Amino acid sequence: MIFAKQFRFFGLSLIVLASAHASAQANDKNIASDGISPGQPLRLPPDANSTQEILNKINNAQKKMHLPAAKIKPNPVVSSEGSKLIGGVSHSVSVQPLPQIQRPGRIFRGEAVTAGGTQRGKKFQVPDWMAGVWQRSQARELSRVELPSGKKLSPVGMQIAKVKDVFGTYRDESGKAWQVFDPLKATGQVDRGHSIDYHRVHSYDLVITGPKTAVVEVQATHTMVSKANRKIANVYQDEELNKYTLLPSGRLQTDSSVKVFDMNGKAFLLTRSVSSEFRLPPNNWPPRAQSQLTPN
Repeated sequence: MIFAKQFRFFGLSLIVLASAHASAQANDKNIASDGISPGQPLRLPPDANSTQEILNKINNAQKKMHLPAAKIKPNPVVSSEGSKLIGGVSHSVSVQPLPQIQRPGRIFRGEAVTAGGTQRGKKFQVPDWMAGVWQRSQARELSRVELPSGKKLSPVGMQIAKVKDVFGTYRDESGKAWQVFDPLKATGQVDRGHSIDYHRVHSYDLVITGPKTAVVEVQATHTMVSKANRKIANVYQDEELNKYTLLPSGRLQTDSSVKVFDMNGKAFLLTRSVSSEFRLPPNNWPPRAQSQLTPN
């Protein structure tokens, strides 16, 4: 079991592990010694600076609230030859190889995190039922498959986590909610003990698939850098498909599929996990374009 604290911003999440898991998967080559496993959602918010400000103010507004734990209900997903089809959106067969500057053995340079292949900034309309602040306390990894062999590995299982999803950056004059993706700010880092994980979100899309469903598709690159010599130790890329469904109970169900690629763009792992979230105040999030980022 993994214990983590996680913040997610419109389908992108930033996980900080509190402690590594010790399980039968310790012998799995895909499980890192620090408890990080490729295939787990690990995302930086589209705009890290503004997102942290938003989260701080939301946390202050909710400081005295008692929040119940979320329950998990799996959602059907169709699997086909190493791809997950979620809400009509499927994984890429392969992704672009990484540049030489970002290969293992090279001295890490900050520009490697933002070099090449980055999507231009853009905005997305957020459905009214989805706009707002959501929370979950746990997620369950249901499957873990080695690619291209199709060999089934033991899933990580239950992950105890505190997660906030913030959907929406601002509302326009007509009241419609919009999300802004800024690739120049979609970078960050996580301390892994002996190394630093520098990650960059370089592609982001939102697809509304039904009256109460939407899929967020994200591609990111992770560069593991040794603290001892600042050399790149490992690099991988991943693609995450998150299907969000509004349930009759008012909860938000998330069905996530993560496909992991090596530095050459070839897939080597596919995972699936599920979770459930409930809405938090303020109920009128996001704020109007000219208003302050302070929840009521």
